[in-house]
Amino acid sequence: MTNQSIGQWISKCDLKQELLFLSNEHESWSYSQLADALRWCDLLVKDLEPSTCIIEGDYSLYSVAWLLTGLSYGWRMVPVVSKKNTVIDIRSDISDSSYRVSSKTNWKLESLPSKTSSVLRPKIKESGVILFSSGSTGEPKAMCKNMDTMLEDLLKQKPRPITMGLLLLFDHIGGLNTLFSGLKKFSHLVAPAERSPRIMAKLIQSHSVKVLPCSPTFLNMMYLDNIFEEFNLKSLRMITYGTERMPKELLNRLVLKLPKVKFIQTFGTSETGIVQTKSLSSSSTFFTIDDPSIEWKIVDKELWIKSKSQISSYINTSEEAIEEGWFKTGDLIEHGSDKYFRIIGRKKEVINVGGEKVMPGEIEDYIMSIDCVTDCTAFSVPNAITGQAVGVRVVVAEDIDLKILKKNIRQLCKLRMERFKIPAKIIFDFDLKPTDRFKKER
Repeated sequence: MTNQSIGQWISKCDLKQELLFLSNEHESWSYSQLADALRWCDLLVKDLEPSTCIIEGDYSLYSVAWLLTGLSYGWRMVPVVSKKNTVIDIRSDISDSSYRVSSKTNWKLESLPSKTSSVLRPKIKESGVILFSSGSTGEPKAMCKNMDTMLEDLLKQKPRPITMGLLLLFDHIGGLNTLFSGLKKFSHLVAPAERSPRIMAKLIQSHSVKVLPCSPTFLNMMYLDNIFEEFNLKSLRMITYGTERMPKELLNRLVLKLPKVKFIQTFGTSETGIVQTKSLSSSSTFFTIDDPSIEWKIVDKELWIKSKSQISSYINTSEEAIEEGWFKTGDLIEHGSDKYFRIIGRKKEVINVGGEKVMPGEIEDYIMSIDCVTDCTAFSVPNAITGQAVGVRVVVAEDIDLKILKKNIRQLCKLRMERFKIPAKIIFDFDLKPTDRFKKER
């Protein structure tokens, strides 16, 4: 989609002007308003040379309009969902941004001062969206993700409007994938300004949301907050989950609460994009990659992917993103029947107990099956003899006798697990404490 074809997209928006484009708990915008916003952004950018621009903020009429306009003119757009100036400044520096747009600038282009950083960043020549993944050692890894295929699809697809939840963030590959998937269908996208289970449930109920992409941790928050009992969510037809491993016990609980909803495991990375998947069933954590544009293989239990849309390198690190054409996802898997497999954890999260490898997910799944346990997170703790040992953070109801529960957990673990897997440290809590991306905090 080039600046010549942006007019075609605006014309399509005009034809669908009666349809809602985006809603949050405060306001809604139509596709007609999106068309007007695109015309306004086009006037501001059309005489400028392609550059790099920070978009500060989450989903809104003008953040989306600027993303589409910038990409259509060959710019590099950098969505940043954070109110922390340090985060914005770091991402601006890494991406070498020359402009920014936000509600603070009334969505007009604002020039940024020249960078004075002593760190030399390679100049980014290609256009696309600059995304950041969490680095294992300090500074996040940055990459420029080409969005040409997604832009071209906006003009090719026939409208098939459906109301979709938009919970994953604007600067997340999963969120962008949902955004573009909704745009090409002229769907109504429902994105809460404040991401809480209660607000999301109210929006699902009031807008009759049919598809909800989210993380297992957010679904657990909904479960623990009795959302499925208090709200009318009968409009939901499909829940897609990803970004982290789904605990089997949690999926069992969700299927019982929402028996008419189809649950689908999704998979993707910022480096390779979102891939098409097929779940064995709604109640199974086993799935396979069913995507003609993707090659995949398992090497030493790790999933490797080769994608037509994968990045070539990172912007700010010498670490290789792709080795001999393959991206090593870091996800460890367990084979099932045929080509189906399930994710059992991240390679970097493996706990090494005196040379014995322990997957946190195995510990979590078992402890979550114990009565009164609502969530469990396993992690490594220092040990003078074995180097590492297993620690767990167990979330329980407030009226539980913790001394008795701790004793029961240890006894049951001794019956079912090898000795080195038994938790050496048990911490109790009464609330989930997810990351700002609604994933488990280890």
